Amino acid sequence: LYLSTMPNSSNPNFGIFTVNTSNPTDVTITGVGQMSLDTDVNAMALDVANNQVFLATSLVTGEVTSIDITTPQTPTAKATIDLPGTAVSLAFNGSNLYVANNTVDQQLVVIGQGQ
Repeated sequence: LYLSTMPNSSNPNFGIFTVNTSNPTDVTITGVGQMSLDTDVNAMALDVANNQVFLATSLVTGEVTSIDITTPQTPTAKATIDLPGTAVSLAFNGSNLYVANNTVDQQLVVIGQGQ
């Protein structure tokens, strides 16, 4: 499994690929699923246990977007979270999502289960 983001100008800007490395001299990458977002994607963090990926975006009212990748052929947006500023970096440790944004005071936002 390989996840990729591209600039918004070249839609789709989120893709899921398989990478076959069974023959190291003939590695193949195959597109599986894709979706377009109305913004740039600045970072991503994978939540394997829940089949989702979190995206840090430049959206004004949805700086963090959760994408359901249960069916990789058709990834779908699950939820968005509105934060001050623009989300520029993400980290996920299995229970908490850490979001760095570029507000004047450069906040670190922690989003835990049930929040």
